[in-house]
Amino acid sequence: MTTRTDFGTIYSLRMTFLYILLTVFHLVNSKEYVPCDFDKVCHSCKNGTLFILDCSRRNISTIPIIPIGAQVVNLKFNKLEIIRNGTFKKLQNLTELDLSFNQLVELETDAFVGLNSLQKLSLQNNTLGYSFLSFPGSVFTPLVSLENLNIKFNSKPTEENFLESFIFDKHMPTLETLEIDVLFPNNSTDSGIFLLNITSLKTLITGICMITELQEATFEYVENLEYMDLSSCPIKTYKSNTLLYRYIRYMDLSNSHFLADDASFSAFMSDIKTCTLGTLVLSNTTRAYADFFHARDFISILFKNLFFTEIRKLRLSNNYYFWQ
Repeated sequence: MTTRTDFGTIYSLRMTFLYILLTVFHLVNSKEYVPCDFDKVCHSCKNGTLFILDCSRRNISTIPIIPIGAQVVNLKFNKLEIIRNGTFKKLQNLTELDLSFNQLVELETDAFVGLNSLQKLSLQNNTLGYSFLSFPGSVFTPLVSLENLNIKFNSKPTEENFLESFIFDKHMPTLETLEIDVLFPNNSTDSGIFLLNITSLKTLITGICMITELQEATFEYVENLEYMDLSSCPIKTYKSNTLLYRYIRYMDLSNSHFLADDASFSAFMSDIKTCTLGTLVLSNTTRAYADFFHARDFISILFKNLFFTEIRKLRLSNNYYFWQ
């Protein structure tokens, strides 16, 4: 017969075993950053087989020594102003580099030489002008494996449209995700965001954005886009055929106002019935309507049209109607 003492012993053994398991799990999965032997301003850790180097928020103005085996390097929130030629030339194992939130004004032509394995690069929130002075024509050429590039929140609205260059398609054939400012100052009705085809691009996310009209030519040269976040664009007009028979899976048009325009609303609803759109985000897109009947009709028409689409997720947060 099992005694109370036996039950106590069994319970104690189980708790001890559980504690050992949790300790082992913590040691295996935790990211414990320790000071680097090669440079005291940085911290490093091993996450499984991944060698991560964290040099963020160190108030540094020059790039510290980076070991050859580093795979992920975080240099954000510092005071870097320029990336010199050959800075990363020995880092052939590097797959991710974060240079966001610095004070960068220039990338030298061979700044990224040696980064053959780099897949993700962030230059967000710097002071790089969208010109070939800040971005030399072949600066991205060594990045033969790059899939994700973030250069948004760098430009000024008065500068030239950097997207008019052929830099992305010619030098970045593997690029799938691009986060970028879209200045488009003239908002020409006969040209798109890009002037040359970027065949590999699947995701487009805008930072500073001056697009006020969407029309057929807007996405003419990015025909393989599946994910678009244009929530920073003050879109007022939507023209027919913009999304006609597109293979878009996700689209965020938050903060735009074209739904208040009857012609734009009708054209948009007609187009999305033909494409493969699965998720649509329309947060903060409607203005207050003066009467109950207009608001009621808008809501009714919206959902009647959506019934004939492939949309399965719809977000309408921060929209409201007011009537007296």
